[in-house]
Amino acid sequence: MLPKVYFQFGNLSWDVNFFVFALTKKMRHEQILKCYPILKKLPKNKKMRERLKPFLIKVYLKNFDKICRSVIHFQKIWDKKNDRFMVAVSKVLEVKAPKNMVISAFVSVNPSCPRSWKSWTFSLYYYFPDKRVVGVSSHEITHMFYFKKLMDEFPRINKKKFDTPAREWKLSEVLAPIIMNDPRIVKVIGKTPLHTYVCSDEVLLKFDEVYKEHLNKKTSFIAFYKKARKLANKLL
Repeated sequence: MLPKVYFQFGNLSWDVNFFVFALTKKMRHEQILKCYPILKKLPKNKKMRERLKPFLIKVYLKNFDKICRSVIHFQKIWDKKNDRFMVAVSKVLEVKAPKNMVISAFVSVNPSCPRSWKSWTFSLYYYFPDKRVVGVSSHEITHMFYFKKLMDEFPRINKKKFDTPAREWKLSEVLAPIIMNDPRIVKVIGKTPLHTYVCSDEVLLKFDEVYKEHLNKKTSFIAFYKKARKLANKLL
């Protein structure tokens, strides 16, 4: 059985932890402050967590019905793509899909959509339109399959580098939108914007050229990855 994504009500503790991280480190915090400008006034100290939890509880309670409807709707939207996408991304990355894997998708009040490659979990903002639901879900799942491929090929790889701000993490953010525009995946989810927040579009296009060469020459994905890794050492 192919991996299956199950959408569920947001995880409060996960949201609190991510908000604290994003607001204190000033990483991926812009979307949060755009949605919740009042958080600009939060103290950047130990009291932040104490104040964030009741604030997020109020947001969840206020939008409870909308989130529940989104959980049901997002599931219907993704179920139409799930099996075909799992097959396509497995072929593109040349990695076996984990059998009976359950991927958890939290429908959350967090607009930044964090993920955990360790637990095969990601978060979606409850207010997303259908196209964004498919795009973000595909993006996060692509990351998970990508990291699985690296662990399969390089068992001794330093997995701590799969997370921000390591170069390996940056490379994954660069390659994800490129991989998602592979023709085999486009057949399932359509074209997605070739853009990333970790580098300029000019730099991204250089990696895209390497990927197109990989497709044209029909080299292995790992051969492509090694070339992309060398380029990352220079550009990221």
